[in-house]
Amino acid sequence: MARARSVLVAARRPLHKTPMAVANACFVGTLLTDAAYWQSAEMMWADFSAWLLLAGLLVGVLAVLAALVDLFTDRLSGEAGRVWPYLLGSLIVLVMS
Repeated sequence: MARARSVLVAARRPLHKTPMAVANACFVGTLLTDAAYWQSAEMMWADFSAWLLLAGLLVGVLAVLAALVDLFTDRLSGEAGRVWPYLLGSLIVLVMS
């Protein structure tokens, strides 16, 4: 009985939170490596920044798609109102990046 209950709890968790946390970490890393490049003019930091930005954008797009799945499949039965601001904020961050 405990296993069936844990599967149900896992099925109601949002899909978009984990990929967006990874994307946010990549964007913060991009900012830090840009600052390191600005201070040192070492090309390695510019390369790291480009790779982190690419990874953040790709994972961010996956997170937005997962948020759309969460929103339109009614997986989050009472939390649909909280997904809209998150989805719009994620889209703004992706466009700005």
